[in-house]
Amino acid sequence: MRKVLIALLALLAMSMSGEEFKYLNFTLSDNTVVSLAANGLEITFADGNLVAVDADGGTTTISLTNLASMEFSNSTSGVADVAGVTECARGLVGDIAVNAHTGATVTVIDVNGVTVAQTVLATSGEQALGLSLSAGVYLVKIDALTIKVLVQ
Repeated sequence: MRKVLIALLALLAMSMSGEEFKYLNFTLSDNTVVSLAANGLEITFADGNLVAVDADGGTTTISLTNLASMEFSNSTSGVADVAGVTECARGLVGDIAVNAHTGATVTVIDVNGVTVAQTVLATSGEQALGLSLSAGVYLVKIDALTIKVLVQ
């Protein structure tokens, strides 16, 4: 019932907003994301499922027990967004390694939104940033790309 209420409130918020969003992103309990075009999308609820029918008649069914969250966005959250992107980042023990081109601006942000490091790469390829970070989750921005990493 709680998830149905969340879905209805999200739809109400969308209808009250002056901004038009392109996608409705559903995050499932296993952290996978299903993104659907919002234009022409019809959502109904039946037998404990959310049933979404897109403008072309394609149907997506999501069990409400597996639905963690949903949000309207102007971008999808799937692998298709990063096709062809070579920049990446990964957490190390107390540090972060990035793989990016020469001249890329790399910014590391903690969960409180504080920028803890910023640098411009002098060389391309994978390299550790040489930071002394506490264990936790950080956002790494490589130019316009943002990546969530776990530092041990």
